[in-house]
Amino acid sequence: MTLLEMSVQYADSAALIRARIRELRTQERQQPDPETARRLRQRIDALTPLLRECRELAVLTARYYDRSYHKHERYTLCYQKQRVGRGHDRLAPGAGQ
Repeated sequence: MTLLEMSVQYADSAALIRARIRELRTQERQQPDPETARRLRQRIDALTPLLRECRELAVLTARYYDRSYHKHERYTLCYQKQRVGRGHDRLAPGAGQ
């Protein structure tokens, strides 16, 4: 499977997740029972990061070999170094995690 094919699958998955979130939001608004509405909200909250990641990965995989594309920091494996006093190098806070 190529990265472009993966990109299409990520975009399709994002569309499905987005549709499901819309359904859950509609059900939440129409729900008279606060406990059921809370559980629906929890499901929406659980799906939201998945939607964001699918969108980001769809773009990343579609444009991976495009030299002008600035890749998302979350999906890189490069360590960033910063200069820290007296010419010593060290990893930047949060780099390489």
